[in-house]
Amino acid sequence: MIQASVFRLSAGWDAVLSLPEHASAGDLAIIRGLLVLPDQADAGGAVRAAVNRGQAFRLSLRIQGTEARDSPASVAAVPVPGPDGAAAEWLCTLSRDADEEWSDQQVAGLAERQSFLLALSDAIRDLGAPHAIMHHAARTLGLRLDCGRVRYVDLDRARLTFAASAEWANADRGIDAVANRFSLNLVGQALIQDIMRGGVVWIEDVVTDPRTRENADFFLQFQVSSGLVVPLIKDGVLIAALTVHHPEPRHWSRHEIDLAREVAERTWSAVQQAKAELELQQTQAELRLALEVAGLGHWQLDLETCQLDASDEIKALFGYDPGVAMSQQMMADALHPDDRDDFRKALGQAIAERSGFDITGRCLAGGRIRWISLKGRFDPVDNHAGRLVGVGRDITFDRASAEARRLDAERLRLIIDSAKDYAILTADDDGIITSWNTGAERILGFSEEEAIGQHLRIFFSAEDKAAGRPEHEMEKARREGRAEDSRWHARKDGSLFWASGEMVPVQGEGISGFLKIFRDLTEQRRAEDRTRLLIAELNHRVKNTLGIVQSITHQSLRGTELDPAARRALDGRLQALSASHDLLTRSHWEGASLADVAQAALASVQSTARADVALSGGQVSLRPKAAVSLGLAIHELAANAASHGAFRDPAGRVELSWAATDGTLSFLWREQTRLAVAREQRRGFGTRFLEDAVPYELGGSARLALSPDGVEYRAEIPLQGNAA
Repeated sequence: MIQASVFRLSAGWDAVLSLPEHASAGDLAIIRGLLVLPDQADAGGAVRAAVNRGQAFRLSLRIQGTEARDSPASVAAVPVPGPDGAAAEWLCTLSRDADEEWSDQQVAGLAERQSFLLALSDAIRDLGAPHAIMHHAARTLGLRLDCGRVRYVDLDRARLTFAASAEWANADRGIDAVANRFSLNLVGQALIQDIMRGGVVWIEDVVTDPRTRENADFFLQFQVSSGLVVPLIKDGVLIAALTVHHPEPRHWSRHEIDLAREVAERTWSAVQQAKAELELQQTQAELRLALEVAGLGHWQLDLETCQLDASDEIKALFGYDPGVAMSQQMMADALHPDDRDDFRKALGQAIAERSGFDITGRCLAGGRIRWISLKGRFDPVDNHAGRLVGVGRDITFDRASAEARRLDAERLRLIIDSAKDYAILTADDDGIITSWNTGAERILGFSEEEAIGQHLRIFFSAEDKAAGRPEHEMEKARREGRAEDSRWHARKDGSLFWASGEMVPVQGEGISGFLKIFRDLTEQRRAEDRTRLLIAELNHRVKNTLGIVQSITHQSLRGTELDPAARRALDGRLQALSASHDLLTRSHWEGASLADVAQAALASVQSTARADVALSGGQVSLRPKAAVSLGLAIHELAANAASHGAFRDPAGRVELSWAATDGTLSFLWREQTRLAVAREQRRGFGTRFLEDAVPYELGGSARLALSPDGVEYRAEIPLQGNAA
């Protein structure tokens, strides 16, 4: 059917066809005798038409032989261009029908599934509410699988019941939502045990499946004849599941099972993150309410600009309207004349010494004398001149009555105890706990009676105790005024949780010691760990794919007469692509700086080069697509310089610069050499990539100018969509 001048077989063909030992590359007649086409005439015409057009083609056929008699198979052929760009030869792969199903259906299905999952991730990223995330994912998955119902189910292990936390029902199929709470016993022990193993469970027919046969009536009353279950198991405990229902018996393909599992994993991570963010917002709202209940106002003074930022409560305390821009001088003017000098002196000392302060004075606002208290501390604010931050309140009644002071203390105690999401405790100078709020009791499991009198080491992990972390934290708080703390802590029952907070020293009348505040962020930490794990798995698969591509390329070209320079060029491009991926991996695929992209692309080529390379340009962070495209572009320019231009000249010079102005990135490669180089004008891969592919991929323009003594490449790229 096709006359081949050269015919070469890999070892894989021998294995699939079971060729006799004496077969060789020239035994084309043997190969033709083993491959049987269903319709020789029609298949031959289709193949000749594809060959004449230089297009890839695929043939369905059967394999004859002692071990694979009448086995369905297919041959896929891809054109390999020659030096003139036309198809010079064809790379053919032979696969039996199992491999064929993977090649045509699973590979295509995998790409479609990844596109579906990316679209789902983009959609749920901005939903915010956990229920909205689950409902959108359930509806999207249900429509994708064309099933009857998708539910996110929460399990109550105390009562051994389950109910849907989010549900989508296919109204077009006449399926109703199920809002009831059910006993686990109705599902059946065999099915529950299978689910507890942690993998995806699928049922093709509840009537015939041995796990559901005895309980089939329970499922059928809710129009469930077949389905999938994706369990969520944490610390060996089943806490939730994603279930897919279908009203008729159904065979679930591997693609559908994998899709349900990946949707469940992604949405559970997004839901946990959303819950953590909602809890944080709620806690912040509770703290704001606590400030209002306590009658506290807050303020901060920027020590670089001397600008005062005061809340409306502080302004009202000094007798000013909310819309007034308050200053230090206005603060002093509102004070009693006898207290102004003390106020200025205390504030000036705090600014000069970068220290905390506690100021009490009389305010004349509103035509009457009120006592006010201002407290604050210095905050360095990361390489900045720093700021003073603090609170202020009216203490008139505190000074007038001991009872008022007692009530204020009780009020503060109630505020602290109402912050149930925060563990708030105090300790003396030796680290002995002196107070313990209800949040600490809830998070750590120790009652107030059990905790007071104990050393705060009781909630540090065994490893941190051995390393002296509690003592180091107290020492740092004494030395620096605060000690931030993010690490694993231990509850009363020995279980570990991730906490984040800080310890500060407390000094006052009759008081000396530490205040420690922290919050349980275990779920947020685990959600972040899951996200990092997913990204790491993606990076691992991408690198494996690049390795497979390079291996396939080497194996495919082995024994060919391909120019060694072309081989090196291909290897270099794959290495440049891998280098860009390595940069993106380190940033979790959020982007990479153009300077890092340029240095990575130049590294492999420049290691043998002699020319100077001058890099210049501001900080520009590129999105993954732009980072990969520009990395390959710089590699092509550098590889050309190493083969024909400045990198061969000891006096050669390359200038690589860029600038971002008015939403556009201007990129310039200017190469100069004393060598008289005869530049080829044909448009090879590098030229086409630089002049056509880069502008097309990034939505800009590019121009490549060649001359005997140098190369100049300019590209104008819009930052919108390309800059991170």
